[in-house]
Amino acid sequence: MSPRELSGQLFRENNALTAIVREQRLMCALLALLAYPQTRVDLRTLARQLGFASAARLNDTFDGHFGSSASLHSHGIRH
Repeated sequence: MSPRELSGQLFRENNALTAIVREQRLMCALLALLAYPQTRVDLRTLARQLGFASAARLNDTFDGHFGSSASLHSHGIRH
């Protein structure tokens, strides 16, 4: 395998791993938000626990993936 082919393969594998990790973080967020629907969840704390840079980043990523805001779920609102 040439260095260029190896570099391309590693790039593809890293992107796949990144997508898997992002998916798992989002699923953990969803489970945390749905586990206790009557309890208000602090998004800053949840974001920090799951490795997101901020609550806003968690909210944007969550919305992009699930089509619904994490902040709505954190208040017990379901759409």
